[in-house]
Order: sequence, then C-alpha cells, then structure tokens
Amino acid sequence: MKDVEAYFLLFVIYSILGWVIEVVFKLFQYHRFVNRGFLIGPYCPIYGYGAIIMTFILQKYRADLLVLFCMSMLICSVLEYITSYVMEKCFSARWWDYSGHKFHVNGRVCLKNAILFGIGGCIVIRALNPVIWKIIKLLSSSVSLSLALILFMIYIIDNIISFKIMAGFKKYTNIGFKDHTEEANQFVISETKEMTKRLQKEFSLWTRKMKDNKQLFDQKTEWLTMKIKEIYKNKSYLSRRLIEAFPNFKAILSEKLERKDKYAITKSERGKNQK
Repeated sequence: MKDVEAYFLLFVIYSILGWVIEVVFKLFQYHRFVNRGFLIGPYCPIYGYGAIIMTFILQKYRADLLVLFCMSMLICSVLEYITSYVMEKCFSARWWDYSGHKFHVNGRVCLKNAILFGIGGCIVIRALNPVIWKIIKLLSSSVSLSLALILFMIYIIDNIISFKIMAGFKKYTNIGFKDHTEEANQFVISETKEMTKRLQKEFSLWTRKMKDNKQLFDQKTEWLTMKIKEIYKNKSYLSRRLIEAFPNFKAILSEKLERKDKYAITKSERGKNQK
C-alpha cells in the first residue's frame, strides 16, 4: 500500500510539473496565461503517466544515457500517439495536430517533440526521481496516506466534470450533414433562439451544396470547428477553458454519418436521373 501511495504522489508531482511546463511554453507563445490540459486542476496527467511508465521501465538503463534517451523518445511518443487516437475516437475531435511540423506521424507525434521527450526522460530518471523519492520518503505513513487519498478524490471528481464537458463535443460532431435538419434542431435546441435560426439556415445551405469530395469535407470540418468554438466561448468558464487550452482543436465529423450522407445523396441523384 505504501508503494501505491508513493507512486500516486509521484504521478501527481509530474502531472503538476508537466502542467507548469505547458503553461510556461504557451505563455511565451501567446503572451497570456492558458490553463493547459483536459482537466480543470493544475495538472496534465499524460506527463504523470509518462513519468510512471519510464520509472518502471527505464530505471535499469540509468547509467546508459544514449539508451535512456532513445527509450524515452519511444515510450513518450507512443503514449502521445495512443492518447491522441483514443481522445479523437472518444470525443470526435483532434486536440492537437503536428501536421505542419516536419517528420510527423499522422499529425499525432513529431520528431521535435520526440527529441524533447528523450531529453525529459533523461532528466526524470537521472536528476528528478532521486530527489522526489527522498521527499516522498520523508512523509510519515499517515501524512502520505491522507495526502494521497485527498488528491485522488480531487483527481476523480475533476475527471468526471471535465469528461462531461468534453462529451459535448461528440454530441456536436455527430450531427452530420444530412438532407434534413432533425439533428440540427437537436444540436441547437439548448442554444438561444437567434442562434437556432441562424444555424438551421446555415445547415440547410451546407446540405444543398454538399458534394462527395475531400475539399468540401475539410470545409465542413472547419465550419463545424468554428461553430463549436463559438458556442463554447459563450458557455461557462469551464467550457471556455477547454477551448482556450487547445487552440488547435479541430472537430472530426462522424464517419458513420458521413457514409449515411453520401448514401442519401447518391440515392437522391439516382432518383433525379430516373425522372
């Protein structure tokens, strides 16, 4: 049990350090504070998970700097790729995209980040871990247990709230662009009357213009992304925070609905030709 508490505290510490790194980086990039990460609190769990995985796997390579660097690159890049893929499938949105970077893999990971991961892994294993373990061991059993339980409860509650907010993105991207506006009505029912009328007109316009080609699909994706950002910026602080935290967010249209749309259009065109 003591080991579980220690590793969870290690996870929290690196999650917070990752959040600080992200915030500082975005501060230089955008010249303003941005609360990075999916969660509300000041932590980015992907850094915590990465640090825990490296601690378990790479400790035996501590003396070999080259192997440590290469293994850190590989582990963290795989973790980032899997996280991007799972988040996209769960919430129908691309939260970061490295397509503009050289040497990227499907826009999910890139060489520049991989190199930074390698450097970070070396720092974690050879410099930070020994210090952090000493600090954790200084805590008494009761303090360690209480601290771990409190942080765990905060973390779980934060996940529930944040994932509920993020689930809204999939609701919006699952609308599709069909030959009718039933889903559009569901999409805008919770918004203002003015927005409802405006979006219905725009959905109808997109439906009439719809063609089976990649260019239009990209335009629809861009349009839907813009609309979702518009809506979420007018919602609560927590919803606005998520959009601000991931400025490169991009909506992903439901493939199932896209296939239905194409089938509906093909069927419509066949009917016209028969006439």
